[in-house]
Amino acid sequence: MKLSLLFPTLLAVVAPWALPGCASSVSQKDASAREWEHAQCLQIIDDKERKRCLERVDSEYGTAR
Repeated sequence: MKLSLLFPTLLAVVAPWALPGCASSVSQKDASAREWEHAQCLQIIDDKERKRCLERVDSEYGTAR
């Protein structure tokens, strides 16, 4: 097999397994960031400010936890 054909073939075989790993790590980072921001919001004493903060976090990251 020619070397020029080997790389695309290898890439086609490896890429489907490599890409989902990248996507899941981004999701884990988003979940960690969301949880950190949520915890920071819970430390706000003023009820209105805390609610506004929690709503902002939910709108940025979604409501799923």
